[in-house]
Amino acid sequence: MLKRCERLRLFSLHYPANTDIWRGWEYASYRRFTLPEPVLGAGRGDGCFLRLVWPAVEDVIGVDMDPGVTNSARQTGIYRSVHTTRANRSPFSPETFAYASFIDRAAATCPDSSEGL
Repeated sequence: MLKRCERLRLFSLHYPANTDIWRGWEYASYRRFTLPEPVLGAGRGDGCFLRLVWPAVEDVIGVDMDPGVTNSARQTGIYRSVHTTRANRSPFSPETFAYASFIDRAAATCPDSSEGL
């Protein structure tokens, strides 16, 4: 497990100045929670922030509409699998996941909120 200083260093290296305040708030708020697995990461980007906040979470499936993002996500090795599709069109039933995380690119992942997930 990463020590606190190492986590903060990785945090500051990974996120540009225009997002570090928001990310800092998210980190401070979310790190005290434990995520039940498996986790659906919809629009979570490459998964590095998820890994920073919840380093013990191992069973994560990623979904994003952007092929470039999903390619980057596959390369990190954080996700069990990654799918290029809208969140509400993923090949999984809702019962597959114990937790769903819709942060970052969630609006782009499911642009028509009237369809639901």
